[in-house]
Amino acid sequence: MHRSLLALSIALALSAPVAAQDNATPEERRPAVDPSVPLTYVGPNARVSLGVNQDGDVGGEGLGVFGFDGDSAWIAQFWLAEHGAGGVQLDYHFLWGGKTRQDTIDNPDSVRVGKAFVAVDQNVWHDRKATLGMGYEKDDFFVDGYVSGGITGSRFVSSAASTVTDILTGVENGRQYTQTSTTRTVVDAFERPYEAGVGVRVGKHFEDSLWRVRGGLDYERGRYNSDQFTLSAGVDKYFRNSGWSLSLEGEHVRKKGDFEIDRNDDRGWLFVRYDFGDTFRPKQPYREVQVERTEAVAAAPAEMQVVRNEVKLDGDAFFDFDRSTLRPDAVAALTELIAKANGTKRVSRIRIVGHTDSVGTDAYNQRLSERRAKAAADYLISQGVSAAEIDTAGDGERNPAYPNDTRANRQKNRRVDVEFLTIEETAAPVAPEPKKIVEWKREPVPAPAAWIERALRNPAQHKRTVDVYRFEKSSSTTTLGPRVFANRPPDARDDTATVPRNAAATPIAVLANDVDPDGDPLTITATGAPAHGTATIAGGVVNYTPVTGYVGTDTFTYTIADGMGGTDTATVTITIGADGNRPPVAQDDTASTQPATPVTIAVLSNDSDPDGDTLSVASVGTPANGTAALGANGAVTYTPAAGFTGTDTFTYTVSDGKGGTATARVTVTIGAAGNRAPIAVDDTANVLKGGGADINVLANDTDPDGDRLRVVSVENLGPHQATVTINPDGTIRFEHVHGTEGAGRLRYTITDDHGHEATAIVVVFVTNVPNP
Repeated sequence: MHRSLLALSIALALSAPVAAQDNATPEERRPAVDPSVPLTYVGPNARVSLGVNQDGDVGGEGLGVFGFDGDSAWIAQFWLAEHGAGGVQLDYHFLWGGKTRQDTIDNPDSVRVGKAFVAVDQNVWHDRKATLGMGYEKDDFFVDGYVSGGITGSRFVSSAASTVTDILTGVENGRQYTQTSTTRTVVDAFERPYEAGVGVRVGKHFEDSLWRVRGGLDYERGRYNSDQFTLSAGVDKYFRNSGWSLSLEGEHVRKKGDFEIDRNDDRGWLFVRYDFGDTFRPKQPYREVQVERTEAVAAAPAEMQVVRNEVKLDGDAFFDFDRSTLRPDAVAALTELIAKANGTKRVSRIRIVGHTDSVGTDAYNQRLSERRAKAAADYLISQGVSAAEIDTAGDGERNPAYPNDTRANRQKNRRVDVEFLTIEETAAPVAPEPKKIVEWKREPVPAPAAWIERALRNPAQHKRTVDVYRFEKSSSTTTLGPRVFANRPPDARDDTATVPRNAAATPIAVLANDVDPDGDPLTITATGAPAHGTATIAGGVVNYTPVTGYVGTDTFTYTIADGMGGTDTATVTITIGADGNRPPVAQDDTASTQPATPVTIAVLSNDSDPDGDTLSVASVGTPANGTAALGANGAVTYTPAAGFTGTDTFTYTVSDGKGGTATARVTVTIGAAGNRAPIAVDDTANVLKGGGADINVLANDTDPDGDRLRVVSVENLGPHQATVTINPDGTIRFEHVHGTEGAGRLRYTITDDHGHEATAIVVVFVTNVPNP
């Protein structure tokens, strides 16, 4: 019977709640918080996020709430992504219409939360836009509206060049000609953020399932008929009584414009977030109050009874915050139990239970409470208590002794409970006396509506992506080539000559009086057969030999060509005389002079007479591009027409004074003989990094003879990587490739088309695109 009563007493003692401890007064103890109380999300005091977009680029976010006083709050945000993209935002949230915190408690249905915010965003190309907006939130619904505008200018993207060549035809002074027309078009492409935009974001919070969904629509507009619509949608998932959450957002973009290439785009982001602070609270906060009542208890007979021995190790005196190491006061409290724990009156195992406050996650607090229980067990074992008699456990934050609503109460919940049973004999019967029974009663605590606290911490939403539109600028340069006139045939004119009977081969300058309207050089290509002699071509003359003994007249034909496909034929009439006089021989002459400079030509110096007769100039023809005047000494002075350069010709006739004559041609080159080399002068140019430029290197180059200059070669001396070409108009196109900056050099060569060249250096300075 005694053993049955003892067993029943032990069972009743072990089934009693840990909170009902004999050594705790009603003012020090309270029941555990009911785990069935529903919690609601009220937002963080700070947040960090890490995410990835559809291209695999990693980004991060940060958020902080400060100045929160129940009726207003400031929120600062920033976000960063790879390649320099990011942004900042500042919000001010307030109770609309001058409402106070007391209104959020007494009459929350009359409260509206207003929001004002400003943000600056940047993309990977450092294009930026600013956003200014307002927001509104009531219960679980929120809406944000805003305007935006680009705050940076245009950015050079690329350059492309194309060339179109046309053949022009016309008539000048009765002559047909063709002419090449070359048009080079350079198209430079630029991008810039939209100048103006407007957007709206709406959303709803689902409290029971802890979801928040949101959507938005943005319209942005730029120049060149450029605009863009952006449709966005997002969802946030929160995990009850935890700081962790997930956020998924997507955008669909449709854009148009005069120069747009990419019309549509889809984007997405996935973020993992962690909130700091008390992000969850009971939907209806409450507190536990003590109620006392008394009951009469009959005196008990003196007998052996089961006594619960326990010690409560709580407060910062026994455990530091977030620590499981026993402090000296905790050691002293455990030492008082050693004798009873090792005595023969102990009739149960020793149970040690660790506890924590509510700071931290459930999993972390569970592990911390187990470490605190183990620390107490290790000390008892070190003092001789058998390890086999000790049970340890951790209750985490599930069984607080005090509400976790203040710092002081949370300190009291950091504790370890040690308990075991002993059998002790009462010394004397206990007199009946009233027994005080302490009960806990739950009563509500006035608090603001949860949605208001959440709205004051919920930042306004806007479109963070900085989108740009594309536009192009083009320039065209048309260059006309020289006119190429259609070839006109030469004019072969009949000749006469006189030779003596039985004369040897006599040269006849048949080309002397022939002309070519285009100034082409003439050659003799064929001769006919004379009836009374022979005719053979010898360079620029025809050698005629009469048959022996023949006296009289003979004729033959000859054909000339201008080398351009034009030909003509003339007749030579020869008189074979009975006397011995033979005609002179006139040889063609050449001369050269500078433009507008007269030159004197001794035309008789290479002429001869087979009979040794004295020769004289009988007449001088008229040149096409100047004048020719016969001097007293038999020399001819040629004066070119003003501004003319090239080749001019005229004929002259010599006489031997005995009836014999001969004609020859004089060719004068104007501007070729004695031509001087051009002068090339060094140049400088500035080019944006990754851009291009046309450099007019001929602008400061000169030719002392007034010759037209052109660029014949160009060489990149480095260090820049660039494509260098010669444009049809004589400028040099420099297309820079990304990667280098500073000064680089080009070497180019010019010519005057008279065999003279000159070389100079171009220093090209490559600079970064300036920040606006």
